[in-house]
Amino acid sequence: MSEVPVRIKVIVYDEDESYETTAPGYRVVCPRCGGSGTHDHPAFSNGITGSEWAEWEPEERENYMNGTYDVPCEECHGRNVVDEIDWETWEGEDPKSAKLHLDHLRGVAADHAEQEYCRRYGI
Repeated sequence: MSEVPVRIKVIVYDEDESYETTAPGYRVVCPRCGGSGTHDHPAFSNGITGSEWAEWEPEERENYMNGTYDVPCEECHGRNVVDEIDWETWEGEDPKSAKLHLDHLRGVAADHAEQEYCRRYGI
């Protein structure tokens, strides 16, 4: 699937206020599900041990292998594609909004990393 150009709605946070704008981007195959629209159920995210597999009935094994337990993709919600910002083009069109939005995304990522660190180490 080739990249399809789109305009992506984004909210830009500028100090104490925010505004909505659009950024240039592409519709690309979802990296989470590879375009299938589904993925393994989160209950299987750590895999299945050999002893667990041995306890399953043949029908359960077949269902697992056939994707019966799969769920709609958490990233694309079953649409098979996601919108991805074309940062280079956006920085040329509207450098202020692009920088503010990127700074916001970096802050969110840093917050998530800190929360995960605290969760992992019981802080």
